[in-house]
Amino acid sequence: MAVNRWFEIYRHMPVWAQNCACSVAGLKMRRERYNGTFNTVIRFLRESQWWSFEIQKEYQNEQLRRVIKHAYETVQKKD
Repeated sequence: MAVNRWFEIYRHMPVWAQNCACSVAGLKMRRERYNGTFNTVIRFLRESQWWSFEIQKEYQNEQLRRVIKHAYETVQKKD
């Protein structure tokens, strides 16, 4: 119901205040979407696109080993 309350407040604002509210909401969304994790991933992708096939294969194998190790350590064993 909080969404409806905010929508009602928004509807009764003057147009200039609605524009400001939209700008603030847009900035909040942008900050959430393009946070530090996003920048780290983009940096990694830009670098790794030039890796040789051998390095890509090594990286994939290492990631697979990490996933298998994590699954082995976290999946409950039935005794």
